Order: sequence, then structure tokens, then C-alpha cells
Amino acid sequence: MRVINFHALIGMIATIGIFNGVAAQQQGRVIRSADLPPSFRQRLSRGEVARVSPAGVDTVKQTPQVLLRPGEVLVARTGEVATAVPRQPVRDPAAGTGDSIYRLPFTYVGLDRGAAAMVYRPVYVPEGPLRYSTERDQFVGSFLLGLQDSVHPTDARELGSPVRIRFGGDADSITPDSVVLRVTNSQMERIRVFASSALDSLRVFIVPAFDPRGVGVWLPIQPALAFEQPPGRIQGFGIEGATLVIGTRGVRSRDSFPVILSIDRGSLEANQIFVSSGGGVVKLRSAGLGPATVSARAPGWLPVQTTINYQWPFVFLTAALLGGALGGVAASVQGRRRSRSTVLRFVTRGILAGLVVCVVYFGIGINLLQFQVDVRFFNEIAVFALAALAAMFGIPAVSALNKRRGGDSA
Repeated sequence: MRVINFHALIGMIATIGIFNGVAAQQQGRVIRSADLPPSFRQRLSRGEVARVSPAGVDTVKQTPQVLLRPGEVLVARTGEVATAVPRQPVRDPAAGTGDSIYRLPFTYVGLDRGAAAMVYRPVYVPEGPLRYSTERDQFVGSFLLGLQDSVHPTDARELGSPVRIRFGGDADSITPDSVVLRVTNSQMERIRVFASSALDSLRVFIVPAFDPRGVGVWLPIQPALAFEQPPGRIQGFGIEGATLVIGTRGVRSRDSFPVILSIDRGSLEANQIFVSSGGGVVKLRSAGLGPATVSARAPGWLPVQTTINYQWPFVFLTAALLGGALGGVAASVQGRRRSRSTVLRFVTRGILAGLVVCVVYFGIGINLLQFQVDVRFFNEIAVFALAALAAMFGIPAVSALNKRRGGDSA
């Protein structure tokens, strides 16, 4: 009987200890005003501190001390803008190696998993300016967001109540659109920002759960050069050319500035042009077959490249052959003899003449016909017409050479 009573006593003591521990956790901790940062303390005295709990957000009454329970956090807006502070070491290598971080004007007082009081603030770390992506036709950039414990900047401590933050602003999209921060100093979430049109800088709103106003931060824009709708392919072997327009992204340029151009296959009308707010223009001529990369660069601007494929000139050959054949038929109709062999001879000669005239004209810009031709842009109709005219009227230089040979033989 004594043994049974002894074990019962031990069980009773253990049960009392467990319930006392639970009650202590439910009671939380008393946070005195003197234990708070000065800026936070002033707002507590003015009734500007909020309590965030699973039940929602409410305002803390003016009081010299606050009871903070597990799962609750006190928070106050302690400024209007983000401020740069000296960079503190963090455990997360993804935070980069920049010289500064930016502290957001929100101060949190909460409990960690061990019910110890903590004071921490959200911080963001820029990862360079937003850069223009040719594939996306957008500016793309990122920044890191985390929580910094100003008292213990090197210790990673898990929060008793996580911090939820959303994003908004002038960007086309932000990924992710919200984050949940659970650990101080070591947890750094990467936020990616996408914007199709931006000048100089882009505003992003960082909005904590307790303050819908949030705070705006400005991400710089790296100005970039851009090719305006370049052709994906043209006909090779020098048959076809293209007009390239170089514009700007991320800044509105008032004065013109020089841009250096280069190409690894084919030729450019000029290796340097001046680009203004309306852009700059350069003409390109194909050479051979395969991809050609055109590059543009200027001091202080993000360079840009575009690739144009030089393809077999099937369209050119088809138009020239058809034009030469039709011109040869038309020339044979004017002759007195209309036998099959005569028509075939006219068609063959017309095809050859049409090909020569079109290749010389569209390849090197020399007109072999006896009348003025001014075709500014390559197109199938122009090739067909030139080949037909060459077949019908011949090439003056060749006709003169044939006459001279005929006179010599006589």
C-alpha cells in the first residue's frame, strides 16, 4: 500500500509540473517599456503599437508594460522610408557580399521558441540593378528579404510567431507575391521582379500584415540597348539585306550618343551610328549561310545582341527562274520562228539572263539593264520583274559583245 501511495505521489507531482509549464507558456512574458527600443517605446506611449496574433491585429493600449503570449508579436512603424545600415554578417551565403543592407521602418518584439524576448526588423538586400532581358523583353532583377536581430546579429533564432509580408508596386509581376519569415538573420528569401517598361528606377511596395500602407523601395534600372523587332531570318549569299533599328530601354535619352556595332557574318553599312530618343538605323547585308550575331554596345549601357539566320535563297531563285522563263517566252513570241526548239532556246537564254541581272543587282547593286531601275527593298515581285525584263530585252553589254563578234567574223 505504501508503494502504491508513493508512485501516486510521484505521478501527481509530475502532472502538476506539466500543467504549471503549460500555464507559464500560456501566460507568456511581461515586456516592460524600458526593455523596448527608444523609437518603439515612444510609439507605445502614444498608443501606436499593434499586437499581431492568430486572432488578428489590435492596438495596444498605453501602458508601461505589455503581456506577450506565445504566438503573439508586438510591432510598430518606426519610420517612413528604408534606411541603409552597415552590413552585418549572416549565415546565408545567398545574401551576397554587398557593403550595405536596407532596414525597413518596422520594429517587431516577439518571443522565440524558448519564450525569450526578441527585437528584430525586416531588411532587404539589393542584388544589383534590374537588367533588360532580350528573350523576355522585360527588365528582370531581384532582392533578398529577411529579418535582422539587432541585439544578436549572428544568431539564427526561430520565431514563436512568423512574419508575413506581401509585395506590390509598379512591376508587372513579383515572384513570389508574399513570404513568411520564421528565422532571424539566416533566412533570406529571394524576390524576383519583372517590368516591361521602367525608367531610371522601379518602385516596389513591401507590405507587412499589420500595416497596409507598407513602404516603397526603389530598385535601380540598368539602361540597355535593344534591337527593335529584328528579322529572325533573311536569304543568304548576299541576296537579301535588312534594316536594323537600335533603340533604348530603361531611360529617356535626350541627346544622341555613339553606338558601336559588330557582326560575325555578313556586313554592316556602318560600324558606328548615333542613337537618340527615336533610335538609330543601320543596314545589314547577308553573306553565306547560317546564323549571324549582331552586337551593339555603348559606354554606360547594357550591350545587346541579336541573331539572324541566313537561309538558302529559294524565294529569290524561284522568282528569278519564273521571271526569266516568262520573259523568254515573251521574247520568243516576237520572233518569226516559233518552233519548239526556238522557244526552248529563248526560255533558256531568258533564265540565264534573268539570274545574272538579279544576282548582280541584288548582290552588289549594279544595274545591267538598259533602263533605270530603282528597287529599294528586296521583294519577290521585284526579282520576278527584273528577270522578266532581262529575258525580254537582254543585257546590253552582252548584246554589244555578240554584235562585235559577229562583225569580226564577217
